[in-house]
Amino acid sequence: MNFFHTRNIPWRGLALIALLCYPVMASSHLPFGGGARYMSVLAAPICLMLIAACPRSELLTHARSALSWSLPFIPMVLGWLIARVWHGYDPIDLTPLSRLLLAALLFIGARQLGVQHWQLGYAAAFGAIACGLIASIEVFALGRARAWGGVYENRFAQYSIWFAVLCMLHAIRFSKEGGRSIRLWLLIGAIPVALLGTLLTGSRGALLALPISVIIAVTRSFSWRRALLFTLAGLALCTVFVLIYEPFRLRTFLAYQEFIAYFEESTFRGTSVGIRLELARVALLSMSVDPWLGVGYQSLSALYAQYPQLLGLMPESLASIPSFHSDWFHAIGIGGLMLMSALLLSVIWLFVVAKQDIYRTCFVICALVFSVSEMFFWHKMGLSLLISTWALYSAAEESR
Repeated sequence: MNFFHTRNIPWRGLALIALLCYPVMASSHLPFGGGARYMSVLAAPICLMLIAACPRSELLTHARSALSWSLPFIPMVLGWLIARVWHGYDPIDLTPLSRLLLAALLFIGARQLGVQHWQLGYAAAFGAIACGLIASIEVFALGRARAWGGVYENRFAQYSIWFAVLCMLHAIRFSKEGGRSIRLWLLIGAIPVALLGTLLTGSRGALLALPISVIIAVTRSFSWRRALLFTLAGLALCTVFVLIYEPFRLRTFLAYQEFIAYFEESTFRGTSVGIRLELARVALLSMSVDPWLGVGYQSLSALYAQYPQLLGLMPESLASIPSFHSDWFHAIGIGGLMLMSALLLSVIWLFVVAKQDIYRTCFVICALVFSVSEMFFWHKMGLSLLISTWALYSAAEESR
């Protein structure tokens, strides 16, 4: 008997549940979490078994869909590989390519199982509630100053906001379809839980993705009057959260002070904002060496040592910084305008493909906001979140 091709036995249900478990990537406290093992260890074997059991004619159709689905990511993946080969990196980091191949498997597996949007809504609610609970335990029970999910404060905040946005989108869709059940209230209730998780991380940049996503989602879903009402209500909720939770309020004001201090003080201080501004300065100055293909960035210490007259002395506070803290400046450092243009082309292409799908539109918005102050497109956990949800929601859209 072909178990995976028989639709009325529990194996398909178990496989579907496993593929919907992508939120576990948010935290190392969860199985397969704290990295991208969900894609390689959990989802990939299941999808390979589903593909093996798929009739050849059906498999060819899914393969063509997977190729079409993956096209927007090709420019950034190719640009990354070209820059790595050109500058002689050893070993060559194949993270973007491996994420794309694994996501293609995930897309085909999700299409085989016929994943639906309402099922993805439950997965988003699970992720939102899990992030809020983990953050609350870390801060209020374990006494951490900032929640981090066992990974990194800002990365954990990005996942929390991602799930909050998804819950909002699913709730809007479900309410427009006339849904009035526990599913709707679960989605609505999960939103403040995820926002709490974000605020407990103290991350400021991740929170910026929320109001932008709210404005676009509500504007495209309702009339402008209801859009304005929902937007004001969302902003008021965030404002109340910020005012109530003092540590986050202080960090918000601190960001403004650090920005001003970077330009006014003669001595560089290694503050959160100051470091990012200094890294931006280094990346832009490195363009004068080779604007088109970059300098082949290996580390900040090597970069300062190689170009002392251009960059000056390296501040001690940058010694432990592993990257440029921004996808765009990191692209400049590694592959110059070539790699940055490749990334920009992929982002534009993703926007074009997703223009009729509010879920994927908000994915690109969130990723774009995150990429300004953190590594997201070039980071394994960040790219895995984007590309796995893109695969799942693309499959759900085709299954309608």
